[in-house]
Amino acid sequence: RDGKSTVAEVDRDGKVVWEHTVNGEIYSAQRLANGNTVINENTQHRITEVDPLGRIVHEVPIVPKSHPHNGPRHVRKTDAGTYLFCLKGEGDVREYDPQGKIVRSFKVPKPMGVSRLANGNTLVATADRTIVEFDKDCKEVWKITDADLPADLRPQKGAYRGLCAERLKNGNTVASFEGVLVEFAPDKSIVWRSRSFRGLMGFQLID
Repeated sequence: RDGKSTVAEVDRDGKVVWEHTVNGEIYSAQRLANGNTVINENTQHRITEVDPLGRIVHEVPIVPKSHPHNGPRHVRKTDAGTYLFCLKGEGDVREYDPQGKIVRSFKVPKPMGVSRLANGNTLVATADRTIVEFDKDCKEVWKITDADLPADLRPQKGAYRGLCAERLKNGNTVASFEGVLVEFAPDKSIVWRSRSFRGLMGFQLID
């Protein structure tokens, strides 16, 4: 509203117990073990860490070379203290150290969501109809494409596909396709799917 976006923490009764508002769009937020929250300020072109009192305690600028709307998407702070994120317009998945220096960068068409797996690999979801796992050398080791999906989950006109993906402890992968969550076994067979959620983009699995 009014060009602003809010990250909110909501308790089990639906009560907002913490919130932080910024100018522009937010594409992801991550609560850290120390109580701080990593916020992906897409149109402000930066990653911020906010403490429980709402103070910005760390900031990393991320300036896209393409359209201003193509700022960082789906930022995740890794256990190593680096920031992993997507630059959709550049076709890049990048990893920065806390000072904003590139640790790793590799080309992925239209990346939208990214996560670091327990084995050190990187899982990327794209707006170009793919879910891809890369090893530590940025080599592709696993991939979901249209050929692995039933017809009703294939692209619809004007709709995004594969915006977010997470790996489960059992080795299966959950991904969002056209507003539907789908769980894939390692052999790419579908073991579960949700009902349709209109407008679903990102999601987070809770243990």
